[in-house]
Amino acid sequence: MLRNIPETVPPFFFPTRVLHIDDNETYLKVMRPHLNVTLGSFSSASEALDQIAAVEGRPSALSTLVRRRAKGGEAELVVDVPMIHAIMYDPRRFNIPSVVVADYAMPEMTGLEVLASCPDRHVGRILLTGQANKETVIRGFNEGLIDHYVEKSSTNAIAELAQVIDELQWRYFSQTFSSVAQSLSRDDFGFLWDAEAFGALLGLLPWEPCELYVHSAPNGILFLSAEAEGMFVVVLSPAALLTQIQAAELAGVPAEDVSRMESEEWVPVFHEGAKEFVLGQVNYDLVPVEQLRTPEGTYLVGVLEDLSRFKLDQVTSYETWLDQQEGQ
Repeated sequence: MLRNIPETVPPFFFPTRVLHIDDNETYLKVMRPHLNVTLGSFSSASEALDQIAAVEGRPSALSTLVRRRAKGGEAELVVDVPMIHAIMYDPRRFNIPSVVVADYAMPEMTGLEVLASCPDRHVGRILLTGQANKETVIRGFNEGLIDHYVEKSSTNAIAELAQVIDELQWRYFSQTFSSVAQSLSRDDFGFLWDAEAFGALLGLLPWEPCELYVHSAPNGILFLSAEAEGMFVVVLSPAALLTQIQAAELAGVPAEDVSRMESEEWVPVFHEGAKEFVLGQVNYDLVPVEQLRTPEGTYLVGVLEDLSRFKLDQVTSYETWLDQQEGQ
């Protein structure tokens, strides 16, 4: 469920947990069905903080995506783009807290104290105010304790809270994994910075997406539904295709296939495990594409039908994970 998508999209996204803390259990129950997120509701502030501290380790793939490589006398960040999608094989991804919502007036500690105790600086912090005055809210902003506040008495409180949660969840990915985005080539993944192009990619999907992962070789983006149905959209720039055509000619690829590539109506996708054209071998398929033009750039876009390389049968879907949580 990709809602309120930002102008710049992070290289990957999946549902994460939102912790809602309020000593008024009735309010917790009322809010729960209206917020279409993975919501953990707590009437005890200390219990919620214990839950954050007790969260199992994040998917191991997250810690190995970016490495430093010496370049001359400096170091540069290198991202392992083909491994980004490996995150989807670890169900722990859904248990990562990305947003904390806290009521201001609670018996154990105030909402500001709760938010100040969150160990992860990238977690979004929302203060629900029923009694907090403006001075308290301003102090929370000035001290970096809150990102947003919502007045409980507002007639738009639910809609406002839902939108802010979406925005902060996107921000969590953009900030926490900023080094991944910074390491990507805009020549290859410019659609992440092109809202119109990304919207066109979403328009190709036959179902509502829940997760996304960029990928290289083939270049594009893998979308997953809540049931772990997959669709891979191939996205290639004309410049990248030209480079592949030159490599194809050097490798003696049949002239008919080279001609189809030159039409910009077909792009090569290497078979799983292959990285380049090999003389005398046909280790690629040609995928039909259409040209997508926006003010930001031109893209060749198609759909990869064979998803066997992604082993989607090994993915724990979001729906399956939710069912498992309810059974615990």
